[in-house]
Amino acid sequence: MSDTVTVDQYTGLIPSENQGQPNFTATIALICQAFVDNQNVINSLPALFDVNTAVGVQLDAVGLWVGVSRYVAIPSGVFFTWGVLGLAWSQAVWHEPGTPTDSVAVLGDSDYRVLIKARIIANSWNGTIAGAYPALNELFNGSATPNTVITLVDNLNMTMTITISGQSPGPILTAIIENGELGLKPVGVAIIVDDQTTSLVDDGGVLVLLNETGWQIGPTGLSPGALFATSAAPSTIGIVPGFTPVLGPPVYLDSVSATQLLVIGGIPLPTSNPGVGTRQVWNNGGELAVS
Repeated sequence: MSDTVTVDQYTGLIPSENQGQPNFTATIALICQAFVDNQNVINSLPALFDVNTAVGVQLDAVGLWVGVSRYVAIPSGVFFTWGVLGLAWSQAVWHEPGTPTDSVAVLGDSDYRVLIKARIIANSWNGTIAGAYPALNELFNGSATPNTVITLVDNLNMTMTITISGQSPGPILTAIIENGELGLKPVGVAIIVDDQTTSLVDDGGVLVLLNETGWQIGPTGLSPGALFATSAAPSTIGIVPGFTPVLGPPVYLDSVSATQLLVIGGIPLPTSNPGVGTRQVWNNGGELAVS
């Protein structure tokens, strides 16, 4: 029997002596219709409450079973704001009327789905750092930010550092990690979050530095090929002239942090656009750009 039940499956069981009697068949069909409808509703429930496809109140029910709410406290600074890099049209969260400005009261289905999956994994996590990596890879490699890299380090002093690098998972998912909503930590261990994703942003092909911590502003005293912030953040990134380029391995925006880029410097970067859409960092006449 297929997943979809029809009345014909029941009227087809009418004995031969009653077949061909329209009134008898119609009566059986009328009686069976309610049961057919009930069976079809029941058969549809697994798909309606599948964590990968559920939406709205069905997804809320899945979250209730798992033990996590759609209502999550999020720090300020995640809402769409004109003229602020990192909070642009496709990067930030829309503020809904009645929602406090210091939190996001309701997660959208996509973000809530990630949180539910995280909680499912956390509920069966074995408590080790090694065991957390498959869970994190499943979360982010299958989400809208497959180039997000999360690294866990046991500091051996009852603290654990979570480093977020590469492609930013967005302000809400970043805040969820920082708030410990994932639950991927041993009992009694404090979490230190090192977010390295928001330091570098592609602003229409120009590489922009959002946090100049560790960076020198201006080229004074730096060696040829060194990188520097051209101003206080947000800032473009300049390269001290007077060097001969030596092409090295490609550097991709989605897999490098600001600290790593500062160490790499400008000498190994290509001096021409390596290919539109590759998101590779290159030297555009003394200023870092993104292809």
